[in-house]
Amino acid sequence: MGTYLWEHILEGPLNPTDKIAQWREGELQSGKIDFSFYTGPAVVQSHAPLDMNSLVLVLNGTWYISMELQAQVHYVD
Repeated sequence: MGTYLWEHILEGPLNPTDKIAQWREGELQSGKIDFSFYTGPAVVQSHAPLDMNSLVLVLNGTWYISMELQAQVHYVD
């Protein structure tokens, strides 16, 4: 779902282009917003940069660890 959002909705590039790479990343600027995207089996979603203002985290809800992480997310209005 995250890769679909990045490639088809935001139309962002991914490097390396090899779809079986252990780590793929992309950067995209839209107006005043800078997007960074990281994906692949070597990506560990345990830390986020301190200098960011917002975070979009897309988890695979069918994977049991993702469901546990979703239960820990704190929502802010």
